[in-house]
Order: sequence, then structure tokens, then C-alpha cells
Amino acid sequence: MNAHVHHTLTRRWAEQCGYAPADAEQVALWDAATDRLFPGGKRVFLGYHFANRGAEELAEAFLARAIDDKDLRYLGVALHCVQDAVSHGRLSRFLHWPGIDVWARRSPRVRERLERRTKEVLRAYADGLRPAGEHDPRELPQLPLEPPYAAS
Repeated sequence: MNAHVHHTLTRRWAEQCGYAPADAEQVALWDAATDRLFPGGKRVFLGYHFANRGAEELAEAFLARAIDDKDLRYLGVALHCVQDAVSHGRLSRFLHWPGIDVWARRSPRVRERLERRTKEVLRAYADGLRPAGEHDPRELPQLPLEPPYAAS
């Protein structure tokens, strides 16, 4: 998805889920920063962006780390993984058609799923509901203290 989803809508949805505006902004900044922190490419690990490469599993590990450390940076990255997994689907690594990341070009069904899954993760963090299963969030990369850019 593009910055409209990863920043603007994420911030809006976080506020709708009860996050303070400053916290919602931090989550959205880290969500949007994920593409710069972990760019995808033919020779690069694509798990942050594609369902068939483990984006949902990474999202759970990042969410677990966010909850354990009470750290909004990891929540933002978890949201990015979830949003890309929903939007890109299982075949998008192979069929990454023009417009796949444009909110207006996605079907109402995909948009509804994106909003629902984003809010589920936001609520899980707020409620401290760690994902079920075996997750070792200590194996995740350390994030910088500041996002690599500020959203405009």
C-alpha cells in the first residue's frame, strides 16, 4: 500500500481505536517508514511486504515485541506487514500489477479487510493481547530510534 494507507489512514484508524493523536502519529510514521527500512526487491527478503513470504508471521512477531516492550515503533512495522499481506495477497509477488498499492483502485472488499485487520492489530496492542503461538521477538531487527523520514 502507499502512504495514504500506511500513514494517513493508519493514523485515522488508530485515533478511532482510542489512541492519543501523538501516539497515532508515531504508529503511522513507523508504518510508513517500513518501506524505507526494509525495501523489497528480487534479491531482498520480502517478508515485510508479501503474504507468500511470511508477512503475517512477521506481523505477529513484531506485535509481540511491541506489546512486550510497549513500543509503538514495532507496532507500526507490524501494521505495515499486515496491511501489505492483505492488500498484496498470495500472488502479488508474482503479479504486482500497477495500482495494487493505490487505495482508490482496490475493491471495497479489500479496503474493508485492510481497515478491519489494521484495527484488530491496534486493539490487540492496546489490550496487551499477545498473538497466540511461538514468537521470538528478540530475533527481529533492532529499529532505529527515529523513523528515516517524517511524513509530509
